[in-house]
Amino acid sequence: MQTVAIWTVCSCLPIASCVMGLLGMREHLPTADRVVPRAAAFNFPIPAKDYPRIISDLDEAIRLDPTDADAYRNQSAMRLSQGKYDLALADANKVVELTPNDARGHYSRSVAHAGKGNHELVIRDATRAIELAPNLAAAYFIRARGYASFAKSDKAIADIGRAIELDPRTAVYYVFRGDCYWWRQEYEPALADYDAAIQLNPTLPYGFERRGAVRIERGDFDCGLNDLQTAIRLNPDDPAAGFKVDAEASADAAAVRREFT
Repeated sequence: MQTVAIWTVCSCLPIASCVMGLLGMREHLPTADRVVPRAAAFNFPIPAKDYPRIISDLDEAIRLDPTDADAYRNQSAMRLSQGKYDLALADANKVVELTPNDARGHYSRSVAHAGKGNHELVIRDATRAIELAPNLAAAYFIRARGYASFAKSDKAIADIGRAIELDPRTAVYYVFRGDCYWWRQEYEPALADYDAAIQLNPTLPYGFERRGAVRIERGDFDCGLNDLQTAIRLNPDDPAAGFKVDAEASADAAAVRREFT
């Protein structure tokens, strides 16, 4: 099987994998939540049914305090989760305007640019976030995605390696680094990273998807199909799934779909 382009592989990881890092970076809930307490009433992960209520409450928080950068940043994260990248970018731009020396604003904007496919701007804003907060693992992750879009695998691997050093418990980081190794046809480190991701989070389908595809590419059809079937069982209805088993096709016809949510 011919190795697919690096961005086709890496883009199968949804933007949601970056959004949760964005939400998790807040030091406190938006200041206006003291006035609009309903906006504070959410837990992670946030059910999609709660998005409209939370966004409405954040809109009200911003109306009451138009200088509340945290409210804009959280609203940007919610818009990203909905795939509304233009609105997310507008909110992120406001965060940077209000708090230009806060790394979280530049990170927020880099994620919004990733959603819109503006990879040069992803690298620009993630780099600024790293300059302001060198230990911000999520910024290295999103910048690695930017480098991967230009097939700069050395830089992508270096960045995602730094993210793993800073945050070794995030499974999706290992999946992404495995993708970079896979693109370079460095199968052993790729499989090692997918194994690590599965060990950290055995309910995350992406580790099984990637490991299955690499196993099939190497001729290990039975184990590869088993991994792909596990991925489908874990996530049967998610349109972001990178790999599907075609029951009518031979095992080595398993393909990567480019899907960006």
